[in-house]
Amino acid sequence: MLWNAGSLLFGREFDPFPATGNRQQTARKGNGTRPHAPHETFLLQHFRKTIEMAFSQLTARFPKQIHAVTAQGFVLKIALSIFFHTLD
Repeated sequence: MLWNAGSLLFGREFDPFPATGNRQQTARKGNGTRPHAPHETFLLQHFRKTIEMAFSQLTARFPKQIHAVTAQGFVLKIALSIFFHTLD
């Protein structure tokens, strides 16, 4: 049976990227039955903070709401906000 990444597939952990050698690591709860090693926990927290900070800085530049009457107006406003973001 095939489940989400990190679940078991025929008694082994499922690897969604077997050819690249990369593997997905997700943070686990502290009271889990299979905790990460301490060095993996540190790296996961470090990279998670970096990704969340970059995403919050990116979303802070976009408008809180986009009022557009037509689909063309919506696309125009999104395109212009991306254009002005690249100028900054």
